[in-house]
Amino acid sequence: MILNELSPYVRKLTINASRGLTPAFIDPEHVFTYLKSGHGFFIMADMQYAVQPGDLIIIPPYLLHIINCCKNEPLIQYVIHFDLQFDSDRQGSLPLEEGMNYTRYCELYGNFFVDFPAVVSVPPPERRRVEETIRRMTDESRLQTLYWELTLKSGMLELLNIFLRCSELNRTAPRRAGCKTWPNLERALQYIQAHYSEPLDLAAVSREAGLSLNYLCRVFKDYAHTSIHQYINTVRLVEAQRRIAAGESGFKVIAAECGFSSVHLFSRIFKAISGQTPSEYRDKIQSAGKH
Repeated sequence: MILNELSPYVRKLTINASRGLTPAFIDPEHVFTYLKSGHGFFIMADMQYAVQPGDLIIIPPYLLHIINCCKNEPLIQYVIHFDLQFDSDRQGSLPLEEGMNYTRYCELYGNFFVDFPAVVSVPPPERRRVEETIRRMTDESRLQTLYWELTLKSGMLELLNIFLRCSELNRTAPRRAGCKTWPNLERALQYIQAHYSEPLDLAAVSREAGLSLNYLCRVFKDYAHTSIHQYINTVRLVEAQRRIAAGESGFKVIAAECGFSSVHLFSRIFKAISGQTPSEYRDKIQSAGKH
């Protein structure tokens, strides 16, 4: 695809505040992220990038990625999910295609950004322009005024223009590249994601990864900066938070369906990771919804 063929279709705009480690994400569309504040790491396949305010990140479809934030410092991100071109068959929320992964996707459709860095730094004078563009797009998406889709398209083109220009000047080098055990680690992450609601056996995770349990634990800690146990609890917690925010069931049911052996353990881990109890989290969500 050449530049003149770009006609981006924006699917979703969100503002995310991440703390600690996130579960692994796989998205069926491109993901554009502007880091408003905070410091941390973006782990994309076998690459780690140290990120800071003013960074732009583009993640292609089906590329597994994890976000690890510095302790006690939330990572505030403006996130846009988009396609490079509009396709009437890809409107609305997209499910992940069965059997699709990043390698397969590139074989079928290529990767427009393959020759560009995944992370670039925006000079301070340009950051206001980025933030104003995203704010305008967010307002148009929320209000859906006349021809609001054109505003989103033109805004996305402007953001991509900034990204491509900055890529020639402010490339962010990966902190680590070429982790030889990444395919094994990726299989472990995907296995955990598929089985988090069950009583996970770490021996089964290590078999799926094709590594001994001791070696997998060491690699996991070194690469993801956390233990497998902590990662599993994080995956379960994020799903529990989603269910609480959606008003699904009671805490006892949510705890069981998210893989916690008891509601007491669920409450203790919820508090330890998020800094608040499930009840406090629910009350906060409900209070925010009233304003």
